[in-house]
Amino acid sequence: MPLSWFRTSNLFTPYKVEGEWFIGVEHGRVSKLTRENPKASDEVVDFGDALVAPGFVEVHIHGAHGYDVMSGTLEAMNEIARFLVRHGVTSFLPTTVPSTFGQLAEVLSLDLGMIDGSGARALGFHLEGPYVNPQFKGALPREALDRPDVVTLNALLGKGKVSMVTVAPELEGMADVIAMLTQRGVAVSLGHTGASYTLAVEAFLAGAKSITHFLNAMKAFHHRDSGVIGAALNLPFYVQFIPDGIHTSREVIRAVARLLSKRLVLITDAIMAAGMGEEQQVSLGGQQVTVRDGAARLSDGTLAGSTLTTDKGVRNLIEVGLLSIEEALICATVNPADLLGIREVGRIMVGSMADFVVLDRHSLEVVCTVRGGRIVYSRL
Repeated sequence: MPLSWFRTSNLFTPYKVEGEWFIGVEHGRVSKLTRENPKASDEVVDFGDALVAPGFVEVHIHGAHGYDVMSGTLEAMNEIARFLVRHGVTSFLPTTVPSTFGQLAEVLSLDLGMIDGSGARALGFHLEGPYVNPQFKGALPREALDRPDVVTLNALLGKGKVSMVTVAPELEGMADVIAMLTQRGVAVSLGHTGASYTLAVEAFLAGAKSITHFLNAMKAFHHRDSGVIGAALNLPFYVQFIPDGIHTSREVIRAVARLLSKRLVLITDAIMAAGMGEEQQVSLGGQQVTVRDGAARLSDGTLAGSTLTTDKGVRNLIEVGLLSIEEALICATVNPADLLGIREVGRIMVGSMADFVVLDRHSLEVVCTVRGGRIVYSRL
C-alpha cells in the first residue's frame, strides 16, 4: 500500500504540538510524523487549520441509532460502529447488560473482526455485570443478576473477546473473580456497588483499575464511610464518567473535571436511543425505556443509560467542566486506551493506528473521521 499523507496546522496527539505537521500513513498505521513537506508528487489530504486529534475511544456503549448490542447481530454492530464514526469514535467496547448465559454467550460469540471497516473498530466486549449488587442495580434487570462464579465467567470469556468487566467487589466470591480477570488481562471496573472504602481498596490492590459511571449506581459518599467514591478520590483508579448534565449536575461535572481530569475516562453509556431524537420509546435489557428531553428512564424514573455522543461529551467537558481542549481530548483518547492497556489507539504517534478525528477549530463539531488511514466519515 503506498504512503498517504494528511496535513494540519492544528495537531493534538492528543497533546498540543505547534506548527504545521504532515502525518504519513502506511498499511493503516502512522509511519511518519514530520514537519517536512512530502514530495510534490505525493497526494496530501489537507485539513487546513481544523483540529486533528486521535480518534475517540469509547469503553461503555450499549447501542445507538435504533440498534442494541444485546441483539447479537452483525447488522446491529455495523450500524452502531457507523454511527460512532460520525461522532469521532474510532474504537469502542460494545457493552452488554446482564442476561441468561445463553444470550450472553450468543452475543460474545459474534466475530468482532467481521464489523465493516467503514465504522469504528470493536476492541472487545465490556460485560456490565451480571455480578453486581441488586441494591445498586440502576437500570440493569434484577432477574438476570447473579452470584460470582469463576467457572461460569470463565466459560463466557471463552465465547469471545472480553476486554472489561464491571463488578461489585462486596459480593461473596468476588476476590476470586477479580484475580482471574486480572490474570487474564481483562480490565476490572467497580460499579453498581455498595462497597466500603476498605473493600474498594482491596479490589484495587487485587487488580481493579477503574470505576464504572462514577457517582451513579453506587453508595453515596459519607464522611465516615466514603465507599468507592472515596477510593476513587484517593487511589489512582481510572474514573469512567458521563458528562451529559443529566447523570450529574453541571456543578458536579465541573468538580469532577477539576479534581480528576488526569484519570477521567469519558463514557456515554449510550443506548439504542442515541441519535434518534428527543421523544421515543426504546428498550434496554428487555425493559421499556422512555426518552424525554434527552433523558432515558425506566417507568419508575431510574436513569437507563444515555443519549450522549462522545463528541458532545468532549464539548461538555470544555464548556461545562472548564477543561482545556487538550485536557478534554485526553479524557476521550489516551485515558480510555491506557485503561485497556492498548497503546496503538488513543494517540497519534509513529506505529499507532492511523485513526483521527478532525474537528472544526471553533465549534469542535466533527467534520471528518479517519480510521486506519481511510476517511470513513466526512461532512466537508
